[in-house]
Amino acid sequence: MSRIVTGKVYSAFADGLNGESVVIDISISPGLPSFDIIGMCDASIRESKGRILTAIKKSGFGIPKGHITVSISPSFIRKTGSGFDLPIAVGVLMTSGMIPGVDSLRIFASGELTLNGEVHGTPGAVMRIASIAKNNYDACFIPCEEKDSAACCGQECVFVSDLREVCGHIATYDFRSRVPTIPVFNEIQDETLDFSVLKGQEKASRAIFLAACGWHNTLLIGSSGSGKTTAAKIIRGLMPSLDQRELKDVFMLNNSIGLESKITADSYKRPFRTITPSVNLTSMIGSPNGFKPGEISLSNHGVLFIDELCEYNTRFIDSLRIPMEDRKIVLKKSGRSMEFPSDFLFIGATNPCRCGICLEKPSKCTCSKAVRDGYLQKISGPFSDRIDLVTEMYSVDAKGLMESVSSGYEKQSEELRSKVKECWNIQRERYKGTHMPYALNGSFDSENLAEFLRADSKVIDFASKAASVGGYSVRSFKRLLKVGRTIADLDHRKDLQESDIAEAMSYRFRSKL
Repeated sequence: MSRIVTGKVYSAFADGLNGESVVIDISISPGLPSFDIIGMCDASIRESKGRILTAIKKSGFGIPKGHITVSISPSFIRKTGSGFDLPIAVGVLMTSGMIPGVDSLRIFASGELTLNGEVHGTPGAVMRIASIAKNNYDACFIPCEEKDSAACCGQECVFVSDLREVCGHIATYDFRSRVPTIPVFNEIQDETLDFSVLKGQEKASRAIFLAACGWHNTLLIGSSGSGKTTAAKIIRGLMPSLDQRELKDVFMLNNSIGLESKITADSYKRPFRTITPSVNLTSMIGSPNGFKPGEISLSNHGVLFIDELCEYNTRFIDSLRIPMEDRKIVLKKSGRSMEFPSDFLFIGATNPCRCGICLEKPSKCTCSKAVRDGYLQKISGPFSDRIDLVTEMYSVDAKGLMESVSSGYEKQSEELRSKVKECWNIQRERYKGTHMPYALNGSFDSENLAEFLRADSKVIDFASKAASVGGYSVRSFKRLLKVGRTIADLDHRKDLQESDIAEAMSYRFRSKL
């Protein structure tokens, strides 16, 4: 080669929940054979040279003679991932003239190459494909494995399985693309524990049913073995499957960290993330390094269950306050910020004291009065303000123990799930046309809250006097009204009644039991 030739292709990379478009410039110049990739790239991109060259050879093409330089811009943003393999290979072949007559085409490509030239998908496909809509490309080549990601974005693409196929499309100007559809399955039956297994826990049973009906944050307090974890697992089975709007949100988050690449029947199940004391704060809220979502974002549209809540330090517990209130979390680093959703249903479980048995009758608690009084005080006032329902749970009696190992009980979750779905429809209809059209009672807020909840002056007067005696904050007072609204919705009543408020008050938090 006696002169420098240049060419370019286009691609994108996932930056948190954003897709950043990039331009890949290729230069082939006279000199000793070499291959350099520049542009603030991580090791996964820099080490791709061997894969790309081998894939080109195995696909039946020759390696251009001379010095190959690949520049990925903008160069001031750090780029990660192996999804640049395919566009770099295509760019090298186009620039060298092995794919003729394509100088004026704007080609977008993304995908990882195997040594045999096969094209595979990589994490973050949803974000990369979403960036395509902002540009006017002549053709977009995406791995076949990323059809569901393209369906979530509603984006037309040409789906390919290997490098030779991509080159064939470009050489023949065959850019017929299509928009795949999101796979749809029948109503998914969540195979969690049935509601009927929760024996001898009437108050707790009612609480978790209300939590599912109105998206109310719930705290379960009881001794070990009283069924707190069982109750938490039952809640997800009471809620309807994800709708397509929610599915897209959940799939995007899972796809961003490589947890999900295809939509299956299980994809429609609501997330259920269990937190144990071994989870650190970064894993919980997300990492600003690369803007990776944490557990609170991965539980979006689902359940975040924290077991042994009072075994965590107060700082860890209070880190949930803003995400629970705002339904989002913002990660910041080096002047940049990234917003992640956190619209989760919080379910917490804790023992009432260090030994865990002070609620039992007769009490055999071995804790001192100071330890017993201070144990639940790890749950701060501002955090407890964000809890809608608190219920005690007790050890099951002999009859309940016998029933707990018997399969002769009647299944209840399916019937209750239909009631929860009906209750959700009532709430969505109520809030339709507002600034929060998809909200449920527990997450809805407005300056005219009493008007939306249909609470007249008599009910508000009753609730405010009771809340004043109980020392409620404004936030906890609003949550009291929202729980009452859910109770009224279950009874198909348009207006709140004093009896709804009275029942809602029975689920308020007490730091000393």
